[in-house]
Amino acid sequence: YEGAGVLIKSDGTELRGTFRSGAIYNGIGTLISFDGDRFNGEFLIGNYRIGELTCVNADVYTGNFVNNKYDGQGVLMRNGDKFEGIFKAGNYFYGTLTTSYCTFTGSFSDNLYHDPSAALVLTNGTKYAGGFKKGVYHGFGVLLCNNKQTKGYFLAGKRVSRFRPNYWFEKRLLSL
Repeated sequence: YEGAGVLIKSDGTELRGTFRSGAIYNGIGTLISFDGDRFNGEFLIGNYRIGELTCVNADVYTGNFVNNKYDGQGVLMRNGDKFEGIFKAGNYFYGTLTTSYCTFTGSFSDNLYHDPSAALVLTNGTKYAGGFKKGVYHGFGVLLCNNKQTKGYFLAGKRVSRFRPNYWFEKRLLSL
């Protein structure tokens, strides 16, 4: 099929847009998958390029795609959490994650906090400026909890030594 139209596949997937060789090739269109996920936006060579993907599990992603994965600038709303920033191959890469218990700004690896100089603010008022590795405090940092400041080197989430942090960490903590 070639040209503008609607195609309903045997599995129930519905495609609306401009077709080439039976698939949305380039341009604006809508895809409603057999399981109910819905993409509205621009397609490039049959793949999502930029738009909004609303999933049946209530996830909503708005932004750029590469090979039908979140990639580039975007916003993901999932289970009440919001990530706004840059995605790589479907994962968080750099940005701000806001959840019911914290706000984290920095880099990610495998969707875990992973940054030598990030900032975390918990809803209970606890603040941390410093390094993270695999989702926990790691490296030099300053932790402010219950008006008590803890400075030092953290390893796998625990402080293992004291130190005088450089000016950046102090400044970052005060700005949170």
